Amino acid sequence: MEFAEPTGPTFDLGIDGAPIDFFLYLIPDSFFETLCEQTNLYAHQREQQKDSNWTEERSKWKLTVEELKGYMAIVMYMGICELPNYRLYWSDSDLNQPFVSNIMIQNRYEDLSGYLHMADSTRNPHRGQDGHDVLHKVGPILNVVKETWAESMNLSKNLSVD
Repeated sequence: MEFAEPTGPTFDLGIDGAPIDFFLYLIPDSFFETLCEQTNLYAHQREQQKDSNWTEERSKWKLTVEELKGYMAIVMYMGICELPNYRLYWSDSDLNQPFVSNIMIQNRYEDLSGYLHMADSTRNPHRGQDGHDVLHKVGPILNVVKETWAESMNLSKNLSVD
C-alpha cells in the first residue's frame, strides 16, 4: 500500500507570514502564560528564602507575557549574533546591540535568567522517590510542542528523530 497522504503544515500563514508567526503558532500564548506564572512563583519562593519579611509589595517580580517574549527574543538573538560576553550586548562600546538594549536593561535580563522556571519544582518528588519525573522541569514545553506539532503538521512516511 502506497503512502499518499499530504505532508507538511496543516495551516497557512499567508503570503505575509513571517518566521515569528510560525514560531508563535507552534508556541501559543498559553505556554508563555504558564512560564510567566511559574517564573513569578519561583522568584517569590526564592525571595522568601532570602528574606523572611518578604511581601508582595516589595517584589520586583511581575513578569508579563510581553516582557517574557522580549526576553526570549534576546536569547534567540544572542544565539545568532554571538559576543564573547553577554554584558557586551549592553556595553557603551561599539559592540552594544540596540536590539537587545532597547528591549530590556541588563539587570532585568540577569534577574530573569536567574529565575526563569517552567514548572513548580516543589511538586516533583526528590530523585529516587516514587513519582519522581526527570523531565518535570521541561514538561510544560514538551507538552505544548507535542500537542501543537500533532495538530500543525502532517508527517511524512519516512521520519527520523535525532
